[in-house]
Amino acid sequence: MKILGKHFKKLLIILCLITNPAQAEFRHFNSWEDSEKRVFLLYSALSYIDYSQTKYALNDPCDCYVEANPIWGKNPHPDKMLLGNILINGLIYTTIGNGEPENFNSMLIAGSVIRAGVIYHNQKVGIHWSVAF
Repeated sequence: MKILGKHFKKLLIILCLITNPAQAEFRHFNSWEDSEKRVFLLYSALSYIDYSQTKYALNDPCDCYVEANPIWGKNPHPDKMLLGNILINGLIYTTIGNGEPENFNSMLIAGSVIRAGVIYHNQKVGIHWSVAF
């Protein structure tokens, strides 16, 4: 948690800048369409499972797993991945809140399908999805 603690203030400032709740037209979660809520929650849950699988695999004593996502690198620090996932979900939340109802659903569904595919692949190489719970 050193990285997260070190950059926590910067993260809060960035989140405040990209999530402008003072905008009159911004729609918070409670005013979203039901389909927007379901897709966002599905994507968030899949993100968490993928993160947990990766963290578990990289801490495995066999040292036989390597991260395949080029954004994170082959052996990313868990805090870096957590911070990245928080920022991505914050950006998605802001985009949905600033957009027209159901304007972003198809793109988020595509992202969810990709995440589900990654989770399925992780399961095939021996990292069960239950490590997230």
